[in-house]
Amino acid sequence: MKLFVYGTLRKGARAYDEYLGKYVLKRYPAFVKGELYQVKNGNYPALLQGSRFILGDVFELAQEFDFRKLDSYEGYYGENNPNNLYHRVIMDVYDENKQWFGKAYCYLYNVDEEEAFLQLDYLIESDDFLNQ
Repeated sequence: MKLFVYGTLRKGARAYDEYLGKYVLKRYPAFVKGELYQVKNGNYPALLQGSRFILGDVFELAQEFDFRKLDSYEGYYGENNPNNLYHRVIMDVYDENKQWFGKAYCYLYNVDEEEAFLQLDYLIESDDFLNQ
């Protein structure tokens, strides 16, 4: 299974070792299309649907990887749950040359409620959370 990450779960970021490190079989620099925002009062990003190329990592994960711990970290409580902070979705992923090369799970910020928009601070112009 593949997972695209763009923030605190990227290799070298603060949550990588705890949630993903021991399950990663392969890592590829990659992109998804979206809009990347800094969240107010939090040192983490929010990915929204959009057309910009957002830099991150795609991980091929070991078979024993279980999403439950990661879902809890991301505030994901199940498909279409209104309490989700993020939704876990399958997105198109692009390689370093921005050519489509497959699909991967990814966490999109839940903007179903207007209040969620108020939590967004600013657009990350670099499209790279680790280098903003």
